[in-house]
Amino acid sequence: MKKISLIFAVFVLCISMVSCSAGISRDEADTMARDLLNKLAEDDIEGATEMMHPSTNTTVELFEAYIEALEKSECVNFGMLDEVKLLSNFSSAVYSSSAGGSYYKIQYRLVQGDLSFRCIIEIIKVDDIIGVSNIEISVE
Repeated sequence: MKKISLIFAVFVLCISMVSCSAGISRDEADTMARDLLNKLAEDDIEGATEMMHPSTNTTVELFEAYIEALEKSECVNFGMLDEVKLLSNFSSAVYSSSAGGSYYKIQYRLVQGDLSFRCIIEIIKVDDIIGVSNIEISVE
């Protein structure tokens, strides 16, 4: 009886994790992240800011200052990228249960000449509003 109960508990847990993390698909996250990188490559800070989730309270001025600081500190130039390669992605049910939304973390390798960068973009969806919540870039 214990074995049947354990199997049932594992089954219920697996089903609940799948249903909770279904809020943002891989394709949806990849499209949003690549659109953000394209806007940055086109120097469309206003368009990139519009992609940020409203809960971040990101203004054009704040986002522009952040991107300029990234470009200066990490020597990345979004307009000069040669390659954008998907490295990994992760969807979490934890965000769903704690904040009533979905969380998706997607990671890319950005190549600019001889330089290589790791780019992590986090996307959230709350109350059917999807947007970028964070972007991090570091030299590899």
